[in-house]
Amino acid sequence: MDRKNLDLVRKFVQYMFSPKVIGEQVATGMIPTVKSAQVDPNASPLLEQASNQLDQRVTYLNTNDISVPGNVQQKLIRSASIAYTPGQDSTKICQALEGAYKQ
Repeated sequence: MDRKNLDLVRKFVQYMFSPKVIGEQVATGMIPTVKSAQVDPNASPLLEQASNQLDQRVTYLNTNDISVPGNVQQKLIRSASIAYTPGQDSTKICQALEGAYKQ
């Protein structure tokens, strides 16, 4: 990275992780960029579960992209995008993700 751009990068990162931006992410149902963001359960129950309850309920598995079969990757990407579409419920998201692996 060119050193003359470091100040611009610093400003960008500070802005993206500012309380204002994090608050807007939570309020609009986006996945927060920091773990300390508090999510209102009434605004988005699924996001609230993922943000505040998931660590106590699951054991994470470290994987990488090569663990997803090539013939599934595009279907998986399309299915995962449903999670970022406003108004979707967890059942529809899970069904789409499971369906990506079915032939």
